[in-house]
Amino acid sequence: MLTAVNALCAADGTVCIGTRNLLVEQAFENKQHSTSRNDSTRLSFLDFENVDMRFMAGKWMKIRYDTPESLAELLEAYFGEVKVTGRSNATLRAICRNPLRLSDLDYSKALDEEFNMPYPNDFRHGRHKQLVEILVKLTNERNTL
Repeated sequence: MLTAVNALCAADGTVCIGTRNLLVEQAFENKQHSTSRNDSTRLSFLDFENVDMRFMAGKWMKIRYDTPESLAELLEAYFGEVKVTGRSNATLRAICRNPLRLSDLDYSKALDEEFNMPYPNDFRHGRHKQLVEILVKLTNERNTL
């Protein structure tokens, strides 16, 4: 997804990103474990990559949690300038500029996935190829400026 965001960002553009705050989630989990286990109706846990799977409104959700440092490290693979700007109880925020040059193959694969996501029963519309070609061409033009 971040490769697609990089591709869609103008050379002088700014990307604002928000994600879940790992430190707050860990504090919540520690609090829950220190109280009676019967008090919580929440069934969740973080795996070794700080990802939580939750079942909400009939769907499974995959939620990744970051620290300011891990978020900056992740984003620096896609943007030349990354600034983690703030945090709240639930989220971290970052501002990214100067999209880095990635390979045409990386752009094509990411944009192909983003613009041809599966619908129920794994249906895909398959009408995205021309759009992906145009976006890769425009991204290459941006990268040569």
